Amino acid sequence: MDKSLARKLMRSIFQFKRLTGAGFVVNSPGNINDINMSELVLLKAFEGNSLESDSNVSLSEVRPFLAISKAAVSQMLGALEKKGYINRDVDKSNRRNLIVSLTEKGREALEAVYDDFACKIERIIACIGEDDAIHLISTIDRMSEALEQWQQEK
Repeated sequence: MDKSLARKLMRSIFQFKRLTGAGFVVNSPGNINDINMSELVLLKAFEGNSLESDSNVSLSEVRPFLAISKAAVSQMLGALEKKGYINRDVDKSNRRNLIVSLTEKGREALEAVYDDFACKIERIIACIGEDDAIHLISTIDRMSEALEQWQQEK
C-alpha cells in the first residue's frame, strides 16, 4: 500500500472532521457559537414534537442519522436542556419513551440559525457540484461500512 496515499487520506479525514465541527458551528440568540451542527440537527429533528402528538420523532430515529452512540445523544440532550433549548418529558402513554420537545428559546434559536446552516450546505453543493456531492456521500458511506465491518471482524 502507498504510505503517501494513507497519509493523504488521514489528512483529509482530519480536515473533514474540522469542517463538520468548527465549520458548522452556528450562532444563536443565547450565546455566540453555542450550537454545533449535531445539536442543530437534533433541534430540527424534534421541532414538531409535543406532549400531545402521536407522531413524535424518537431518539432511536435520530441516533442513526447522526451516527453517534446513545451516550453521546444523552450528553447532547443534557447540553441542550442546560441551554434552555429543549424539554425532556416521559411519554404518558408509554413510560419507557422520552419525548424531546423544543422550548420557545429553542424554537427561536432554530429559526435564527437553521437557514444559515442550510445555506452553507447548499453553497458547498454549488461549489463542488451535485455529482461530486453524490460521490462524496457514497465514499463516506463506503468508508463507514468498511470500518464497521472491520470492527465486527475484530
